[in-house]
Amino acid sequence: MDGFYRLVVLGWGTSLILYWRLRNIPARGNKAAGFKEALPAMRRLFIPIMILTILRGFMIESLVTYLPVYMDQQGAGLWVAGASLTILELAGVAGVLLSGTLSDRLGRRPVLLTATIAAALIMFVFVNIQGWMVIPALLALGFTSLASGPILLAMVQEQMPDHRALGNGIFMLISFSLRPIAILGVGMIGDRFGLNVAYTWSAVIFLFAVPAIIALPEKRKAAKALTTG
Repeated sequence: MDGFYRLVVLGWGTSLILYWRLRNIPARGNKAAGFKEALPAMRRLFIPIMILTILRGFMIESLVTYLPVYMDQQGAGLWVAGASLTILELAGVAGVLLSGTLSDRLGRRPVLLTATIAAALIMFVFVNIQGWMVIPALLALGFTSLASGPILLAMVQEQMPDHRALGNGIFMLISFSLRPIAILGVGMIGDRFGLNVAYTWSAVIFLFAVPAIIALPEKRKAAKALTTG
């Protein structure tokens, strides 16, 4: 941790770049709308998102939080354990970039369903392999498991076009408040039964998110509901 402070330079640099790129964009919306008008869309949208977030959290946090510990317990060593997390996150970046484009063309729900089912199945494979096969499994896990975040945020923007800031705020509230529950749950399972069992259970739990994804509203229906009040 002695050299950790050096990383703040990256954060400062990112903030300066964001300021330079966004400084001329107006901060106010084009139209003011009341909170009551957003309630119907909020009920249809955020109840499935809450269920999806907590179930998805077990998969995401078991990987992002506990992957180095898991890999070390499997005999990989600390350096390889850290590199495994890097591989996972880099694949997640690619998944995030591609999932947005695919969901624009193929639809939000089909891409979410495909990524969810694929991530769960790949997790089952991951906990049962060793050696160099772990690397492609981590690439596939990062690509699929981390891809749903931008899709959900895009859905929030589509469902609440006149309340985008409110929608973003609620989405972040749900994410930051429910994910710690998943971290705690995975840690408790890992301490009691082992991280291998915790990873397997997280994949099973993730599959239960499929009904929540199906319950997410279509863009056309939400837009109609908003225009009719």
